Amino acid sequence: MNEEEKLVAKLKDLYETRQIFDPELTELAKHLHMEFKNPYATYIEYVICVNDPDFDGPDSDWVKYSYLKEAADGGHPEGLFGLGCTYFYGQLGYAIDWELAFMYLSQASTAGFTNDDGELKLLQDAMQDGVVVLNDYLKLMHMDIPDEVRLQQLKIWLDEGKITKKAFKRNKKIFNDFKKTYGGSYM
Repeated sequence: MNEEEKLVAKLKDLYETRQIFDPELTELAKHLHMEFKNPYATYIEYVICVNDPDFDGPDSDWVKYSYLKEAADGGHPEGLFGLGCTYFYGQLGYAIDWELAFMYLSQASTAGFTNDDGELKLLQDAMQDGVVVLNDYLKLMHMDIPDEVRLQQLKIWLDEGKITKKAFKRNKKIFNDFKKTYGGSYM
């Protein structure tokens, strides 16, 4: 095991056993990032920034984004997922970009990330179902509106040929299953 691998193993242990602002953890993350440009350490620096209440607002978003992007570019699964979600939800000062979200979320999945909240599946299903109005479809799925209203819009798009019958049926089933299981609306 080389020096970098030993330090990363120590950082992982510290991250799992200590508080995020533990001085030893923050210094080691900073050292690994500066010395080796290690993607795991860079991701930890992103997590530290996100959890720092003094490091909030649009002026600090570019720093958070740069750590996240560097971790993702290094192939770190959580970094890839975080960057995908940044584009999926339009965070850190970046607009929603479904194509970039799909790219990074897919890479995160390939890299072994398994804890997503369904973002990648939603994009994959929409693309497989031949949804022509992808941006509008994904916005509709994220709106805080009753499922009946969502279904009405999906029916309009089905009638206009902008979504397939498969997409309509799949979403109707999701809404009905969710209502049966949880007693409320999907979103």
